Amino acid sequence: MASKEYQKLKEKIKKEYNDFAVSIEKLDKRTIIEKAKEIYIMQEVKMVFETENIFIPKEALSFLMNDDINAIKELTEIILDAESVEFYCENMEMAIEEIQMKMES
Repeated sequence: MASKEYQKLKEKIKKEYNDFAVSIEKLDKRTIIEKAKEIYIMQEVKMVFETENIFIPKEALSFLMNDDINAIKELTEIILDAESVEFYCENMEMAIEEIQMKMES
């Protein structure tokens, strides 16, 4: 069973994605095309949090739950740096590990 904090993170990511989806409607087609990879990854991040239980260390969870942090954007930016456009749960785990290492240093 997932912790309350993890459940709150899932809800936060869902809300952030919904806010992002609304903002897309205001963009012109060219900008949407330019942001296609980012949009795709955000959708995948949201889907992973809806369907999977991802282990997130406490420090990384606290970081992502910070009100000043847009969790879905933070995870998406790390995954955008990956070589492949393909999305895998491993990409999510890599992003979480990178956040954890940032928190430990």
